Amino acid sequence: MTPPSVVSSKTSVSKPIESAPNSLRSFSLKGMAQSMHAKSTSSTTPSAKNEETIVIDPSWNSKFTQEELTKCWLLYAEKNRVTNPRLYSIFVNHSPVLQPDGKIILHVKNKTQESELLSEKSVFMPYFKKALQNANFELFIEIVMVEDDDTQKAYTSADKFKLMLEKNPALIKLKQQFSLDLD
Repeated sequence: MTPPSVVSSKTSVSKPIESAPNSLRSFSLKGMAQSMHAKSTSSTTPSAKNEETIVIDPSWNSKFTQEELTKCWLLYAEKNRVTNPRLYSIFVNHSPVLQPDGKIILHVKNKTQESELLSEKSVFMPYFKKALQNANFELFIEIVMVEDDDTQKAYTSADKFKLMLEKNPALIKLKQQFSLDLD
């Protein structure tokens, strides 16, 4: 025998839950994500009021030294420490090099760093032109692949011990004295 099928035609109306001041409220992850996204975009996206307009005088052509460039570079990095941590990290870890012909070259490690700099270039270039009083300030970004052939990755305990022995040969005495075994 098959049970009779029951068709129910209930309609439900969704109403907002009104909570008393001391009661617990429910939350959803989707709602939290949306509110966090709204807060992050509103705080990281500069408004037209917050952006300062930097006026560049085309007649600026002051010479500057590598030390002045580095000082200005690090000041700009500190200025962006909280507002743009990725840019801050790039600026702190990569120093520009002033070439004898006046070119400024910045060596970065990967394409992601290059694209981050290129996307922010229109913001920081006027700052450097004004700070160094040089309207011809031009930054060239080059990707330099760093090969780490010297460094070995130690995965096993034996490999780790070998690397530690290279740094401190006295460890072999400790291993023998305490009869240590590498698993």
